[in-house]
Amino acid sequence: MDLVREHHKVTPLTTYEGRVLTEAEVENVLPLSKRRIDRIATKIVRCLHFRQSGEVLPKETSFTVGIEPQTSDELETVVRQRSGLVGGKLGEFIYRFSPTPDGGSWDWVLLFYLTHHFRVHVTGP
Repeated sequence: MDLVREHHKVTPLTTYEGRVLTEAEVENVLPLSKRRIDRIATKIVRCLHFRQSGEVLPKETSFTVGIEPQTSDELETVVRQRSGLVGGKLGEFIYRFSPTPDGGSWDWVLLFYLTHHFRVHVTGP
């Protein structure tokens, strides 16, 4: 929790609307490790893959999770050419998947609230 407070002092944490969190609100923030985020994104992709294909990915499947910045054009492509969405007109969660050019793996983009995204590269055994 100390890391969150220190981060907030240097770079204030904000809501999706851009409002800076109060000190009391910062006390309720839960820090998440990259390892935990990677596990969650991997689980989401495993479940979405099953939903889309009806097939379970083998345990040996490799997942690489990244949060590299994307351009506004790239994010617009995800929204316009989405594979699915959950909630509302725009969706609280939008995802897109596509095979890589060599056909040996898949790239997924998970977009939450049009602000937070993850890229997940999936390679089969």
